[in-house]
Amino acid sequence: AAAALALPALAIVVDVARLHPYQDAYLASPLRRLQPGASERMFEIEYWGGSYRAVAQWLNEHAEPGATVLVPIAPHCLEPYLRSDLTAHERLRPRVASREHPYVVFMTREAWYRPLGLDRVAAAGPPLHSVRTSLGTLAVVYRPDQLPGPLTRPGGPRSWRPPRSDRPGQRR
Repeated sequence: AAAALALPALAIVVDVARLHPYQDAYLASPLRRLQPGASERMFEIEYWGGSYRAVAQWLNEHAEPGATVLVPIAPHCLEPYLRSDLTAHERLRPRVASREHPYVVFMTREAWYRPLGLDRVAAAGPPLHSVRTSLGTLAVVYRPDQLPGPLTRPGGPRSWRPPRSDRPGQRR
């Protein structure tokens, strides 16, 4: 009886060990069966920003000196790992964005895509780099030709609020 009870726990330990160092992106087997393949479409599997370390390593090796990195979701998780000459911003002013041609880095929390304009970044083409596990994609690096408006608006993503017409109880 004890062995029968230990088998599910052992299966979880094996699953989590396979995901290392991204074990915080673990999804239980029943949830994986609901959404096979790219789990980030249904669940926010990357929450703590652990994949940003691998993204920073890629940027440190491939980004030109003094490059700008736009990180609209949790920039504080990426900054400690970047080379000292790379500058991370949560948003950019339109003037700066047009001359900088920044890298755009974000966790694949698809619930955030539309409000931040990241759906337009992702639709423009494949990422330059991505961090993946067997459960899906955790983080991506893009370098779009043009940034969507929400990434260059004053206030930026941290202060983002839905338009008045989308708020409950508000009339259009």
